[in-house]
Amino acid sequence: MASKPKRVVEAEEVDADAEADGGDAGAAPNGTFSRKTVMIVAAGALLLIGAGTTAYVMLSGPKETTATAVQAKPVVFLDVPEVLVNLSSTGAERTQYLKVKVVLELPD
Repeated sequence: MASKPKRVVEAEEVDADAEADGGDAGAAPNGTFSRKTVMIVAAGALLLIGAGTTAYVMLSGPKETTATAVQAKPVVFLDVPEVLVNLSSTGAERTQYLKVKVVLELPD
């Protein structure tokens, strides 16, 4: 059985059909929008919502809070006694010493 030859549609015929239908190229034949059109509109809406939210958050400024005065605690220092350390080894000509004085600052 031989099949019917397929009809080749020219670009001019497609334009003529679109003008006859009202020129709505984004609408599907049954009057609904095509999936591609819906996806583009949804992506644009999400982009606008995201940009608006970002602008609102960035431009709204810092929140006003009441500043409470924090009492500064006094700093505590701890004096460690001086330490004298012999640094020389057995073969040195001269004896070397290290004298260290340390003061520690402790958080209260």
